[in-house]
Amino acid sequence: MDDKVFGDLAKCLLKVLPEKWEKVALYYRADKDVFDLNFYVWVGGISYNCFGMGDKFGISEGSVYSVFFEIHEGLSAYHEQEKWYAMTFLLWNDGNLKVEYQYDDHSDSTFEYWETWKLRYVNNGLQAKADGLKKLFAEYESPADFKDFPIDEHITLKFDEDKGTFFFANSENNIRAAEKKTLRETLQEVGIVPKDELPAGQGDDGALPE
Repeated sequence: MDDKVFGDLAKCLLKVLPEKWEKVALYYRADKDVFDLNFYVWVGGISYNCFGMGDKFGISEGSVYSVFFEIHEGLSAYHEQEKWYAMTFLLWNDGNLKVEYQYDDHSDSTFEYWETWKLRYVNNGLQAKADGLKKLFAEYESPADFKDFPIDEHITLKFDEDKGTFFFANSENNIRAAEKKTLRETLQEVGIVPKDELPAGQGDDGALPE
């Protein structure tokens, strides 16, 4: 069933993709009769949101919404069967694809989860700083030694001393993304640190043992 579901999804997407598209990252979440759907497409190495393609590529928002309803109709039964909270569909123009699922319920923090999703799958600044973040994590010892780590002109990795949490702060909308108790968990949320990878000597909380 999965092959047909994802094949149909790809066919729907192709209706609203620019001619020279390279990659698509699609987000889908459904809750009863309500669903959230959005995607970014890369052309010439630059990412464009699906609702910002009109001026550049002549693809109307109406066309995008029409395809969204087609996609939801095709995915709703699959979602009911598998019971995940959200799904990420990655498609490349060579036909390769990848599907990832989120099973934790983020219904009470949908805006924060969306910001986290964009950081993980879309933000070019985060990918450019990936090596620096991995080095930061490998050398991290305690919150007392942590200093703000800028990602781009709007996004900064911070530590909240009062709450004891790490998070990515967005200066444009004041939303905290990937807010967690440990640096390891925060970096895992955006895909910088795989869940099965720890630097030598570090424990499950992502900190060096005392």
